[in-house]
Amino acid sequence: VSAHSTLAEADDPYLNLSPAARAYDYSVATGSEVHLGPEAMAAIDVAAEQEAPGLTDEPAWPTLRGHLAILGAHGRDPVEALRSAVRSRELDTALDRAAVLDWRLDPSGKHSSAPGPLPWLPAIPTAVHDLPEWGAYLDAREELVAAHCARIADHIQTWTPTTAPVWARPFLTDEPDRGLLTDLAVFRAAHDVDPADRRP
Repeated sequence: VSAHSTLAEADDPYLNLSPAARAYDYSVATGSEVHLGPEAMAAIDVAAEQEAPGLTDEPAWPTLRGHLAILGAHGRDPVEALRSAVRSRELDTALDRAAVLDWRLDPSGKHSSAPGPLPWLPAIPTAVHDLPEWGAYLDAREELVAAHCARIADHIQTWTPTTAPVWARPFLTDEPDRGLLTDLAVFRAAHDVDPADRRP
């Protein structure tokens, strides 16, 4: 790969939004785990195995564990939240019980907090933001996601029916809804959707 191509990719918000969003989500969860401390996190692990043996071996367990930590950092009891999710209805037929429980914690995807830099990402808990070693770091992660989104929004303003990706062309009518196009483009970039995929 040429140096020019490498530099172009490093500056491409469509390529960089997904890793930036994942890093933000992971960092908020990790900061929340640090804030709660090892005893509280161990209590979550113990409760998980008591409520649903083998749960900590499920593929989505690290995600569920991190989101339980975020709930705890926002002031909720993560163990009680987990127990409530497990006991709310049948769970044994799920292919990944941890993924189902993660959704049950809050079907809105906001994990019982305000949204972060993207609607499906959690906000930074105040208690974590106030930690000297985490506040500035998480702010920088959030700002990076927002910066990539802003650049995508600016780029979309220049799209025409001939320059836009194929998936976007049906939306470029006489009065295109640039806000909708931005939402779709940001979602696609954040989830690594192939630009050639014609589905919005």
